[in-house]
This record gives sequence, structure tokens and C-alpha cells, in this order.
Amino acid sequence: MVSLTDSTRQTAAWSILMHAVFQKKQPITIPDWKMFPCNDDVKTPQDHIPVSYCEGAADEPHLFYLPSEYDTSEDLAAMFDALKSLKFSLFCCDYGSLWQKNEHIAIEAVCESTTAALQSVSSWMDEHGRKGPLVVMGRSIGSALAIHTAACMCQRTACLVVESGFDKTIELLQKMGKNTEGLSDPFSNRAKMRTYTKPVLFLHSSRDEYVSITQVEWLVMESRSKTTQFQVVPSPGRNNVFSSTSEFYLQALKDFIYLRMGRRPKLKRHMNASSNGMGI
Repeated sequence: MVSLTDSTRQTAAWSILMHAVFQKKQPITIPDWKMFPCNDDVKTPQDHIPVSYCEGAADEPHLFYLPSEYDTSEDLAAMFDALKSLKFSLFCCDYGSLWQKNEHIAIEAVCESTTAALQSVSSWMDEHGRKGPLVVMGRSIGSALAIHTAACMCQRTACLVVESGFDKTIELLQKMGKNTEGLSDPFSNRAKMRTYTKPVLFLHSSRDEYVSITQVEWLVMESRSKTTQFQVVPSPGRNNVFSSTSEFYLQALKDFIYLRMGRRPKLKRHMNASSNGMGI
């Protein structure tokens, strides 16, 4: 049993570690995007997370995105532009800004704030009659927040996308060069996956330098949905899964989300001269 003193020490230590991970990261700013109204249900004003958004078609997917510790505004602009062309509505939840500003904010408080932000988006969709599916997506550390947030709002979400996810937080932070001696896992991703019953798409680099495919397979095994998918992406590494394989990546993402909407990918017909009597 963890004592109250040890629990308090662990919470404080993880807050400082996350501050160290995010302190040099630039805020996410996407040109021409609007700021989404904050949810007032979080405990204190400083726990509000800035959420920028771009409104797409009401009946198309609404993607709530939790970025990684290494995402830049330029990286995300390229991915978001491609999704905007599909008329997706996009919401970027810059949770890392909380740790940038405050080295004492607990992981639990950030998880609470991301859930409050998703609740705000969900309420906005209901108020404006937006019938498209609500999809939660996270990358790297953002994937842990995505798993938590989606699990808290399982019935409201259509599916979850986990890119560069991880089972062992301690191991991930150690690979980043952080001292985690004496700490226990603050996210418990595997346990939370057991509570999420909707489909999950796992995207993971075949050459991830920090997290092995085997480690991600443990998360896949905990998914409660028979339609969960695990897609290995042939990227050079962890930090460029989208930028190096954008066409492959977007096709996998689009097909997975569209299947939740009852849209099946079109089958490619391979025809040749012998089968149709015509030269091609």
C-alpha cells in the first residue's frame, strides 16, 4: 500500500518531470484557427487548457487531438490541412501549456482538464446540431491523455486513435533521459484500455526508438473492441510517423474513422487486356 506521504512525493515528482519535458516546447498556434471557449468545470482558472479549432462539415468527423511533446505548429499544420480537405472539424488541445507554466500541476489535474475540454466540445456539438462522430486522438505522451479522456467519455466518443502509444511510462521517460528512480507509473494505460469499449486504431512506427512494437501489443490486447486495429507505419522513427508517410498514414486514419460511419473503402479494380478485351 502506498502511503499518503509517498503518494504526495510521487505526484510532485511527476509534475516536475512533465514540466521538464514540456518547458521548452513552443505553444501550438495554427494560423486562422479560432480559440474554443473553455469549460468552467475545472477546479481553478490556471487549469484551463487552450483549445484551438477549425470548423468543418457538421456531419463529418470531429477530431479532438492531444499533441505529443515533440509536435510543432508546422508539423500539425500539414496534417490538419489534409484532414480539413476531408471536411473534418479539428480541435487541438494544447495540454502541455499547463506544464510549461506550472511545474507543480499534477498529472491528475491535467487529465481532468483534458476531459473537461472534451466535454465542452461535446456540448458544443450537441448545441449546434453537429451529428458527425467525435474521435479522440493522441500522440506519444498525448496518447496517454487521449486514453484517459476517451475512457472517461466512452459512450460519447465513436473511437480512439493512439499514435506512438506506450505501456511503460517509466521506460519512456528514461529513454528521454529523465530520472524516474523510485517512481511508479502515473498513467496506467493498460488498465484504462480495459475500460474503453469502442474501437481503437493504434499507429506505431516500425523503427520507434523508444517504444517497442511488443510493448504496444500489450495495449492492443487490452482493447475491448473486436474492431480495434494495429497498423505498423514504415517511418524512419518515432518523431516523423506522419511527415514521412503522410499518404499511407492518412489513408489508414481515414479508412478507420469512415468505417465507424458505415463508409467502406472503395475496392480497387485491377483490369488487364486479357480480362476485358481492351488495351490499357
